[in-house]
Amino acid sequence: QDYQYGGLVGNRLGIPGPGFQKLTITDHASNSQTVSEFSTIYNNGLYYFKYPSHIVKYALQADGTVNYANKIMEKTNTVEIKNTVAGNQWIYYPVMTISVTKLWDNGSPNTFLRMETDTRPIDKIDNWGNSTGSTVSISNNEQGTVYTKIGRATCRERV
Repeated sequence: QDYQYGGLVGNRLGIPGPGFQKLTITDHASNSQTVSEFSTIYNNGLYYFKYPSHIVKYALQADGTVNYANKIMEKTNTVEIKNTVAGNQWIYYPVMTISVTKLWDNGSPNTFLRMETDTRPIDKIDNWGNSTGSTVSISNNEQGTVYTKIGRATCRERV
């Protein structure tokens, strides 16, 4: 595997250390390249948390190059901060509240397979990080939902 980092992030004093904005992993064993972009949640200078906000996976071509027009997977995450003790802003943890994953096949042409949306409202996350209610939607196109499950999402159904 080859790793490439981009967008070094520094603190207020300009000292590097909090990470990078982008990570590209080329995996020759699985013939894929994954590009992860990271976002940062700030809370009035009290803390920050980096998370992968956008991830795209591409297939490597026979010559080892990447055709960026042909995606295999694209995932977008939204993260919020859950405070676990009222009045104590220092006791918190990050919670993924929305995750949208789009999948394509690796053929020619590159055909859209499905979109999976996992929604977990912050008020449905208990003080230990467990989801007490979420909605998982699976669609066979980028516009319409063909399957919806309401309740505690612990597995995915194949379509």
